[in-house]
Amino acid sequence: MLKARRRWILAALTFTACREPSLVSVELDDPPESACAERDDGTTLRHSCIGMSASGRADVLFVVDAHASTMDWQVALADAMPTFVRAATSGREVPDLRVGIVAAQSQAGGCAASPNGAGSAGRFVDRGCLDRPNWFEDPDAIGACNLRCSESPGNDELWWSLPSGANAVDAEAFAEALRCAAVIGDRGCSAAEPFGTLRAVLARRPEDGAFFRSDAAPFIVVVSAADDCTVDPLGSATLAGVSRTECWAEGSRCVETGPSAWSCEAASTEHLVETERGIGWFGDWAWWWNQIVGFPVRLVTVTGGRADVHPTAAQPPGPNEESVAPSCIRGNSAALPPTRISEAIHSLHASCFDTFAYSLCEDSLDVVLGELGQSVRSAVSTRCIPFCVADDDLDAPGIQADCSFIARWFDDEGNHEWFLPACEPDGIPEAEVGCVVLRTGAAADPACGAEGWNADLEVRWAGERPSRLLIQPRCPLSRNRARDCPPPV
Repeated sequence: MLKARRRWILAALTFTACREPSLVSVELDDPPESACAERDDGTTLRHSCIGMSASGRADVLFVVDAHASTMDWQVALADAMPTFVRAATSGREVPDLRVGIVAAQSQAGGCAASPNGAGSAGRFVDRGCLDRPNWFEDPDAIGACNLRCSESPGNDELWWSLPSGANAVDAEAFAEALRCAAVIGDRGCSAAEPFGTLRAVLARRPEDGAFFRSDAAPFIVVVSAADDCTVDPLGSATLAGVSRTECWAEGSRCVETGPSAWSCEAASTEHLVETERGIGWFGDWAWWWNQIVGFPVRLVTVTGGRADVHPTAAQPPGPNEESVAPSCIRGNSAALPPTRISEAIHSLHASCFDTFAYSLCEDSLDVVLGELGQSVRSAVSTRCIPFCVADDDLDAPGIQADCSFIARWFDDEGNHEWFLPACEPDGIPEAEVGCVVLRTGAAADPACGAEGWNADLEVRWAGERPSRLLIQPRCPLSRNRARDCPPPV
């Protein structure tokens, strides 16, 4: 059900051609189009618009709202971690997977601290919940931890790692460790700072533990029942004693559109960072990472509404601007409309960045994380071409795909770009840096067919393969999915 939600079946479509990098080494004889082409009938040609990591590595950062009022969603996220790991590791190769979990607000009674002070947002959850008793207060929250952690998982890093090629037993242990760690606690501040937290993580210096590796495909997942309440780092405001509803009221402006119906958008405020400026640094970072390092950044939001749809509220801020009706309630957990997050997502998506919006009110976290794992697997493991490729010769048996392939990589000499030919029966053609083996139809990986796709590729390289290698297939999109990509039997 696509509708307003950009499903993860499209998650591997990375519109990297919105801005082309300058080349310092090799120029193409026939440069690709600078943007996706749109046919009159609405069929999109996926030319120069799809990137797939060839490093076999992925870094996934979860930024999680960890207030007491979100414990039911924390538990649902924790219980979905095994689904995520199974999906991410079910391809031909088990990827080198790094997963970081950070709370979107201060924890363990740090609410009186400034955003940059001790106990502030951006702290990695590097231990299981059994090893963080001071992060819990309510007996139900402690019980949720105990049910998901029979023992403390060992970990000597700020994040959680699964090495490439790990066996099924290791993958299962990794999934259980994530399940234990994702129950963060109930002592977080009421107001959440998901984008401020993300900025704190990305600003970490290498010597302090930089999370994202330069040769890994990056994924960022924001799970928040509160709207973003990041304070202006240049101001003196703190979130001490500020509730999430008070923050929502300050950062939102609502207009009545009907009986008990209000349309809301982000508002200028004295204390909170302006949304466009507050997210602008992330856009710059994502663009740099995409064009210089060579990997597209995928941002997933799971919020109290459709963050890709203009949010509404059942009631405006109260007479004292202190309350707003929740979008939905799960158990004892309530979610607020994501007005500021929505504006940030609109801004990033309009700038050609990969953004995918889900709803805590409508979408199962088990489904969301399953689709996330499939996207990770597609980006770093199975090498599926993530769309239905057109059959160029209907008279020949099988799928005859008219594809070309571009290799992009970055090293000490700068950016490189090269057309990759098809591999010959005896190997890589002479004088070429590498080649591609394209498998289509029944010869493709069954995992690709399960996603509704019909082709995969294998990259062969002359010498040591660059660690920061991006492969971009250029293939016409099928106009007849029933014929070219029939559902698996």
